[in-house]
Amino acid sequence: MPRRPRLTGDGELFTDPSFEGTGWTLGTECEVQGAAIVSSNARTGTKALRIRSRVVGPTCGFAEGQASGLTPGNSYRLAIYWDAQGTSTDRDAAVTMDGASMGSISGVTPGPGQYERWLSPVVFVASGPTATIKINQPSGFSGNLDRFFDDLELLDVIGDIVAEPSSVSNEAGVESLAGTAQLSGMSPNAKPGFGG
Repeated sequence: MPRRPRLTGDGELFTDPSFEGTGWTLGTECEVQGAAIVSSNARTGTKALRIRSRVVGPTCGFAEGQASGLTPGNSYRLAIYWDAQGTSTDRDAAVTMDGASMGSISGVTPGPGQYERWLSPVVFVASGPTATIKINQPSGFSGNLDRFFDDLELLDVIGDIVAEPSSVSNEAGVESLAGTAQLSGMSPNAKPGFGG
């Protein structure tokens, strides 16, 4: 009988998984910088990453961080807690590891502080002991959107990849704590996820 994969989380693989320190580089790919480490709406601790998208400006942003201590050849999935408020749902937050798409996060949550846990729909195979994660949110065509991120984890996939562990996430790759998240995006550099 095939074994189910076992996932073990390790937020310590990231330099600053909870955005409490200075382990993240913030930037913009449009007119106005929209990424900031803020002292509001944190899931745990006192800070969170906020990426603000505005039509006027336009405002957008990204954050880049480092993971280290990876085992080359091992497969990992990424978990991120996110919260979003705004009047627009026309933009997704794209998530990459070393340039390979891990999927995207879209939609809004029911209200401030009602975080959802997003689990990447694909796995990342480490080519070396370090990797760069990038969270990018573009400006939109209508309305405003603030998306918050906190408590990142890399989940080490161990065993035969045959099914999604139901205790970790549902078939879409999301463990929902409130509201709904939708996933999209695959990269030819990323291995397909745990298919249903």
